[in-house]
Amino acid sequence: MFIFGFGEKANNRWLRLTRDLYTDLRKGLASMGDKTGIKRLKKARFKVISLVLYGAGKVANVSLSDNEHLRMFIHGANWFINNQDSEGGWPSNVVFNPGRKKYPKAQQIQPGWYGAMCQGQAISVLCRAYHATRDQRYLEAAEAALGPFLLASQDGGVKAVFMQMYDWYEEYPTQPSSFILNGFIYSLIGLYDLSVTQPASKAKMFYERGIKS
Repeated sequence: MFIFGFGEKANNRWLRLTRDLYTDLRKGLASMGDKTGIKRLKKARFKVISLVLYGAGKVANVSLSDNEHLRMFIHGANWFINNQDSEGGWPSNVVFNPGRKKYPKAQQIQPGWYGAMCQGQAISVLCRAYHATRDQRYLEAAEAALGPFLLASQDGGVKAVFMQMYDWYEEYPTQPSSFILNGFIYSLIGLYDLSVTQPASKAKMFYERGIKS
């Protein structure tokens, strides 16, 4: 059994929920440590036997579909639009490097920091949502997401300088800079996506500087 809840967001309004039942089943088996069940699931065919709803509310429609991937993707893209802050980012609300355990030479970062990897992946999602729908809101949100790339990491952004001459977009804006490569690469993918989607965007400049680094 896998349980998914709306929480308080469902109060006094209609919500549409789209779930991938196969993925949910895999997660449920994983939570129980059932590795054998997961292996069997890869080869098995299954059907929905029951759907149980808990709590007070109303259900207007329950539908089964062979493929709702695009709808789920658009829901994710909409989340980025609805939760983007005034600086164009999606701040991480967790303490990073608590007690300097992960990176002993870097300071702890309090909640509210931006990460280049997060920004880059969000930009990629928004660009793809724009291509799928031609809804200008996604492109506007992707452009706004460049905000943290304009600021140095010590000033609340994600930009650091590598070898005192090359721009580097930080996955974690630590002080001193940690220069983590995979997060930097993910940020470049997002910048590239926006640069080809919107050629006049500043993303092209950020991308080219990053590639040079």
